[in-house]
Amino acid sequence: MDIITAFISDLLELPRESVKKVSIENVEIAPEYLGRKYSRLDLKLNVDDEIVNVEIQVNYEPAFKERTLYYWAKLFSAKLKEGDEYDALEQTICVNIINFNLFDCEDFHSHFQALEKNRHEPLTDKFAYRTMDETH
Repeated sequence: MDIITAFISDLLELPRESVKKVSIENVEIAPEYLGRKYSRLDLKLNVDDEIVNVEIQVNYEPAFKERTLYYWAKLFSAKLKEGDEYDALEQTICVNIINFNLFDCEDFHSHFQALEKNRHEPLTDKFAYRTMDETH
């Protein structure tokens, strides 16, 4: 587990000593209703009560951005039960390690969050999306 803790602390840019607990969780996300999309994640972790999905994608997929957002949304909403308050939702982070240019830039690492368009004010701290482009 030490190597996963080191990997996650580097990916999330956290000091290693601040990562208190890392557990590997079930990577299969069953559809809510019959006939809906079934999902399988590469690595699903719980890091200090934050959900972290690590996906590795070698080949370019045209709808990759939408796929990762779909996975994020399913993970984000999965633990909320009937009667729970919305503030009980946990921060959910998707980390994508890719072997193709997803964005038209030279950066190796991209970090996204939902921001108000003009003020750049974050909507919430519960959403994070990070991409590491191995081609740079």
